[in-house]
Amino acid sequence: MLEIDNRSGMIETDRRSGARVLDVSRDGDLLIAAEIIGNKGIAALPFGTIFGIFARMDDPIAALAIHKIKERPPDQKLITVIEPEEISDYVDFSRIPYTEQQIRGLWEDTHALGIILPASKRVPAHLVTGEGDESTFINIWANSPHLITIMGYLHGFGVKGLVGTSANEKGEPTIHRFDLLSQVFDQQVDVLVKDSFDHLPAELQVSTTILVLTSEHPSLYRLGSVGVEELEGVLQRQRFPSLVVPENYHVVLPRGE
Repeated sequence: MLEIDNRSGMIETDRRSGARVLDVSRDGDLLIAAEIIGNKGIAALPFGTIFGIFARMDDPIAALAIHKIKERPPDQKLITVIEPEEISDYVDFSRIPYTEQQIRGLWEDTHALGIILPASKRVPAHLVTGEGDESTFINIWANSPHLITIMGYLHGFGVKGLVGTSANEKGEPTIHRFDLLSQVFDQQVDVLVKDSFDHLPAELQVSTTILVLTSEHPSLYRLGSVGVEELEGVLQRQRFPSLVVPENYHVVLPRGE
């Protein structure tokens, strides 16, 4: 669990006690998780088909704590989790030839998808990559009932979105088993939320695919749980131009367990 040293402003790890364990199947536990996040805690949550580590979007100290947990350099920005119906406040649509309806359609038409978008001035500075007309951010949305429930509770606490990243050790594939999540992150977060993805095929138990929407053609940035053929079909249904697949896109590998 992470605390701030008030004298130095540095984030310190409190290893005297482990994280609180909650369960998506237990009444009231998702509300408790949302309350912990709302009070500036850090949570390991089910996120679509994997686990992720999240905090409230407007808390730069929590974002630094997540960087520390993941051993991730501060200039490697974290993702946002903003609901599709709220995204218009955060995207600078003057810089892209796509509409809010098209972008929301991508999230509605997939189980989970990340999109790199031009950032408006509403995006917190600690989540923005680049400056001016080159500024971008990554928003990932997953059509998960549990995530939708947590986000609803968070709105009640005045929290507009989450900041976070996938739950994995540095350089390792994303975790999709709760026992491993607990083993790795129990001493580093405030709460662990239990769920199971055992019923899902292995190709879905990986991090999300990420699409770039900052130019005239959508471009693949990272290939994950949404395959190229599926992505092309979604883009066509939402009336986007053809997908550009560069030679150097990233590929997410599944865990070996």
